[in-house]
Amino acid sequence: MSSEPKTLTDCVLKQICVNLILANNLSKPEWIDALPITHAVQHQLKRMQASAAEFLEIYDFILRKIDVCAAIHIQDGVVKADATFQNLYNKKVLSLKRFHLLTIACGNEELYRSTQALLDKPTIDTREGQWEAHEKELLMTAKNIYFLEQFNVSIELDGCLNFLELYVLKFVDFGWMDGFKFLIRIIRKRENDYTHMLDSVIKYIFDKTVKSGKKWIRAFNAEASELIEKCVWRQNGRTYEDMKPYFEALGRRELERRCEKLRRKIEDPKVGKMVEDLVKFLAE
Repeated sequence: MSSEPKTLTDCVLKQICVNLILANNLSKPEWIDALPITHAVQHQLKRMQASAAEFLEIYDFILRKIDVCAAIHIQDGVVKADATFQNLYNKKVLSLKRFHLLTIACGNEELYRSTQALLDKPTIDTREGQWEAHEKELLMTAKNIYFLEQFNVSIELDGCLNFLELYVLKFVDFGWMDGFKFLIRIIRKRENDYTHMLDSVIKYIFDKTVKSGKKWIRAFNAEASELIEKCVWRQNGRTYEDMKPYFEALGRRELERRCEKLRRKIEDPKVGKMVEDLVKFLAE
């Protein structure tokens, strides 16, 4: 079944979005300011336009080949990648295999599981068909997700974790935030089974998000705040200045809540250091 907008506002925004795509006008929001409409409506239009521009940019490797207009799905005022890809699959524009891979990039685990169950094999041969570079990254990601979930505790499990770390970092470069969060959740499902690799993997991902901006730090924190505390913040060698971008991204209210929570464990020397860092930052 196709995904269609569920509200009148989303229906109107979808038609405007389609018109903007056809007019190649997604990168020029200035026209919105000239419209005789309220600031609230201007904000809605700019939000939709920005989401559509980002969607077409980060999935250009697949969308440049197809007419996406009829399949665009707007929900809560923004383009939804997973529902749009579902529409393209339903219209037989995307094969099952490509749709399966794109569910990883857009981070929809339910669609990932359902499409995986429909495939003849849990993994896909990279030699099969003409795969774009980004698709090959997704192919290898799919294979390593499958093996990560199948292997017993062993060096092979750590090997899968190492590969998934590489793809997590690449997903940041590609701008696939929902896919990034999906991979963090996949990694965490077996966080008690890795022999020794998890600490270093979390450190590398943390450092990547710090370099990539606040929205990536917040996304990582939303999925793995405890691991950031355990594997990064508490570790020797991590200074206040190293952690300051993390504090700035989370914001004062979240830090005050975290500080209160940590004070209950103040007897742990490493927790004491964390509280000192937070008190120092909040006092600045």
